[in-house]
Amino acid sequence: LTAQAVTVISDEASCTAAGGNYTPGGADPDCGIFGYTVAVGDTLEIGMEVIFTGGFTINGVLNERPGGHISVFEPLSNTGTINLNDEVRILGSSVANSGTINSGTININNGGFLYLVRRVTFTNDGTININSGGKLGNVFSLTNNNLINLDCGGSYLGGGAFSGNPIVNL
Repeated sequence: LTAQAVTVISDEASCTAAGGNYTPGGADPDCGIFGYTVAVGDTLEIGMEVIFTGGFTINGVLNERPGGHISVFEPLSNTGTINLNDEVRILGSSVANSGTINSGTININNGGFLYLVRRVTFTNDGTININSGGKLGNVFSLTNNNLINLDCGGSYLGGGAFSGNPIVNL
């Protein structure tokens, strides 16, 4: 499936409209989506628990609203822009944030948490901005080939292997 212009996933109807499988869970319902692409020029906004399997590609913009939680169990490829305002867990086998000529940006905003867990080898060829109140957690492996900016009040939670360019403290 491919996102069209602005797609919002925040409830059962929008989950189903986006091709997802809605699972009611009381206070924590979720939307499971297999294979999803956000095209160049399009925006996907997440306002609930969404679980991506079968690949998740962002060539446009992904906006995670507060209260939105994203889990990716298969590779995530980003050449667009990701704006995180809540928790994102990457649990697949590989992640590539590959950007060319200033593309591929992840903004981890206040309350946002990009958590790299379980067999994740994360390669950053773009830019990651850890803004005040944002967190980047690395449990397994992170290779930084370009730029990770750590703003005052942002956090890098290591523990996993880290290689490449050092994190820049702003």
